[in-house]
Amino acid sequence: MSLQDTIECVRSIQNNISYSNYSIIVVDNKSPNDSGILLKKRYANNRAIHFISSDRNLGFAKGNNLGFQYAKYELKSNFIALINNDTYIEQKDFIQRIIRRWEFSKFHILGPDIINPAEHKHQNPQPAYLTSKKDLRKTIALNSFFLVLNCLGIEPIWVRLTNWKKHIFSHPVLSVMGPREIIDNKVEKKDVKLHGACLVFSPDYIEKYNGLYPETFLYMEEDILFYVAQNNGLITLYFPEVVIFHKDDRSLNMVYKKNRQRRKFYYLNHIKSAYIFLHLMNTKDVRI
Repeated sequence: MSLQDTIECVRSIQNNISYSNYSIIVVDNKSPNDSGILLKKRYANNRAIHFISSDRNLGFAKGNNLGFQYAKYELKSNFIALINNDTYIEQKDFIQRIIRRWEFSKFHILGPDIINPAEHKHQNPQPAYLTSKKDLRKTIALNSFFLVLNCLGIEPIWVRLTNWKKHIFSHPVLSVMGPREIIDNKVEKKDVKLHGACLVFSPDYIEKYNGLYPETFLYMEEDILFYVAQNNGLITLYFPEVVIFHKDDRSLNMVYKKNRQRRKFYYLNHIKSAYIFLHLMNTKDVRI
């Protein structure tokens, strides 16, 4: 994890959120530096901050599940928010708005308005591209093709010769920048796919589930969560009255600084996640 990003995230919660009963759980998912050790020392005397350390990198879903399950079973939390460490909050009544919305009309999973401060772009709600086996097979084929080009070192040459540059960075199954198409972010919407940078789970979800579907390492977690929600009658809610800011991809950029290496990581893990998602679609049990 990025040390400075995490400190800024925690500080934003401490300095802005006005609520008497909340806890912060920091999960060190085997950071490739000493940031986990430094953070544990930094917050050692703060009873509101809990620290969990993994002895290996569990990936996005399982890493988040460490915090989710600690909040559920140890802290007995009524609501659980999974947020990236490269986010920050400025609303004083962030928690109160979520609770009031749940009391007004129940939901299982809530997604706030997620804003990239550098580009002033909204990341929620997201279009649901991967909704069928055909979509997943296409994803596997395309990412496999580009993985071969990447390994051979001819990916840039092929892109230039075939004029695929724009296609690579805008295609929903290949994009390393995230989907460009965002559904109207100004109004509340139900039954939509939500961005994984901030997911808020209600008591109704917490009672039934132990976090995110745990089999993927990285990518497609939001797609799988939306698929599970759709197949289990869960309400996913985009609620723009709650706002969080997302710096976007800071941790991945730290580890994979070279473009070619980062794209290889992207292709490999999208292929793996697509196969896992395809297997999930082939089973009748879509519970988490």
